[in-house]
Amino acid sequence: MDGFYAGLSHPVGEPIQGLILATAGLLVARTHPARNSSLLKGAIATIALGMICAWTISPLPPVPATLITLSVALICAALVAALREPGSGLAATCLLPAGLIIGMNALPEQGNGMVATTIGSFAGSVLMLICISGCTIWMRRQETELGWLNLAPRVAASWCLAIS
Repeated sequence: MDGFYAGLSHPVGEPIQGLILATAGLLVARTHPARNSSLLKGAIATIALGMICAWTISPLPPVPATLITLSVALICAALVAALREPGSGLAATCLLPAGLIIGMNALPEQGNGMVATTIGSFAGSVLMLICISGCTIWMRRQETELGWLNLAPRVAASWCLAIS
């Protein structure tokens, strides 16, 4: 169980992983409400695909992975910060590499408990993506009563953009 808990906390404990999950979650939630669930399912599927690719091929080397991850996080954050409602095609185009990178960077080191750690890492990534998307979707539904809530995800995306 130690491996599972280590994997579960991996997305939160690694800043670059948390950054791309945060920007991907914000992007999923800011698209048209009819497309949120399909984009979320697609992002989860690409995370799984990225983990499968890393398991069968090889994980990404550290230096290019960091640059690619920051670039994708930068693009996702820029879309959320700049557009009130990004198009679902544009969001899907950004979420595909984001999910693959999240999955490929989440693979643990070889050794005992690798399967449990991988499952925990997948669960942690999915939970973080769902929590961020869910909170942002809830805020979007409250916009009619509290107009300032429209700005909160865009400000969060701007902060992610500044961090990138």
